[in-house]
Amino acid sequence: MHVVLVHPPTIASVTTLSQEAVPPLGLAYVAGALRADGQRVTVVDAVGEALDRLAIYPRARASMLRGLSFDEIVARIPADATLIGVSCMFSNAWCPTRDLVERIHEAFPGVPIALGGEHATACWELVLRTCEAVTFCVLGEGERTLCELSRCLDEGSDPRLVPGVAARAPGGAPGLAPPDAPIPLKRARIRDIDAIAEPYWEAFPLEKYIDGHYNHGVVRGRSMPILASRGCPYRCTFCSSPRMWTTKWVVRSPRELVAEMKRCIERYRVNDFAFYDLTAIIRRDWLVEFCTLLLDEKLDITWQLPSGTRSEAIDGEVATLLFASGCKNINYAPESGSPRELERIQKRVNLGRMLRSMRDAARAGIDVKVNIILGFPDETLSDVLRTYAFLARCAIAGAEAVSIFPFCAYPGSEMHDEMVAKGSVRMDDDYFLGLVFTDYTHVTAYGAGRSAALLRAAVLLGIVWFHAVQTVAHPSRTLDIVRQLTRRTQNSKVANAIEPMRRRRAAYRKLRAEPTGPRG
Repeated sequence: MHVVLVHPPTIASVTTLSQEAVPPLGLAYVAGALRADGQRVTVVDAVGEALDRLAIYPRARASMLRGLSFDEIVARIPADATLIGVSCMFSNAWCPTRDLVERIHEAFPGVPIALGGEHATACWELVLRTCEAVTFCVLGEGERTLCELSRCLDEGSDPRLVPGVAARAPGGAPGLAPPDAPIPLKRARIRDIDAIAEPYWEAFPLEKYIDGHYNHGVVRGRSMPILASRGCPYRCTFCSSPRMWTTKWVVRSPRELVAEMKRCIERYRVNDFAFYDLTAIIRRDWLVEFCTLLLDEKLDITWQLPSGTRSEAIDGEVATLLFASGCKNINYAPESGSPRELERIQKRVNLGRMLRSMRDAARAGIDVKVNIILGFPDETLSDVLRTYAFLARCAIAGAEAVSIFPFCAYPGSEMHDEMVAKGSVRMDDDYFLGLVFTDYTHVTAYGAGRSAALLRAAVLLGIVWFHAVQTVAHPSRTLDIVRQLTRRTQNSKVANAIEPMRRRRAAYRKLRAEPTGPRG
């Protein structure tokens, strides 16, 4: 079998405060698994091959695609492909990814197409019902599933018998009602993640990502992604992780992890690692062992946790060890400062303990960022005010930055399923295109009597309030952020969020000014 993996162009609104183009770690793992399984694998990384190419996506207001055009992607798919796997990690990318899949299907009508990622896992019934071009959906972890699916097709077996694969019945066509869709067999989570083949980065233009500073965290030199654990043991109702990963949390051996880091340093000359874990910090003993190994190896690197994490394992002693081993940035994810709201969303976190952890991390020299969500369906004014009070305490504790996101009913989450059942969310293109906006220019207010304008104002006020308190409590930190923005450097999470948005806006204005600017 010749399996071709496609990383589609990314989509982002012009004003998104994030870096949407990062090395596709999940797809690199799948490529590594296929290669270790003895299968021929080709990767078409549409983003990495054209990182600086932006095109207006006309179906979503003020949004852009980054990467190769659809025709260029199709032209790069080998003629002898026997299975084409397309990644759709997040549901905000479903509409352009569907457009691409349909284009691929036109060019390769006899080749099955497997869609993977969180969107395929959460919305497999919708995908199979509405998109004839998709033959299979790969649910959850894709390494073993795609290997088995490829072998199954080679042998002529029934793909519906492969655990983790959603497929139409033989002769099934789009339009079948969800109750008629065959229920896929469940696949157990991979327990020994140290046995998973390493990401096959040689198939990707990794050097372009590294040289261009396209990474999920703060720019600290030559950075690349890595994974220490998989899954999350918690069941936050706004999060899609329980469906994608279940609640099983598995962690790698610290020794195996450090060994991989050493190989990456040797092969790719990197000096920074961004951990893409959902919940990296659970066990104190694991964290201490990992940091101690890094210190023993004297690798002279930095590392960071750019995704939101827990705090239970970080105290003053651990924070000092983290910083000494090279950890420079940590994102905390309390989500709300209201204990009542935390209970409703099943976010099992102790705010007092998290504040102490933030303070210890900041005192150790680690840059701390806080993630907050406003606009939960049952949120009250009292909950918002409690969150503002908590944000002030975070700023005083030494947090460097804050991201406040408007709540989004995200596919695969418990809250989303409840809203679909009530009819307050419709799974149509308008909904998916609305997910493109992870900023404040396009806000959807969920819940009876909610106002999008008030939610937008609450989000912006929270950000202003945080930085106002920070300026009083730590004026030098605010001056440093202003200096970075003025000099266009990206040594903090604030600067790292704003600079990509600046470039995207400039490209959008230029394309809009052209009589026939390129379109996605």
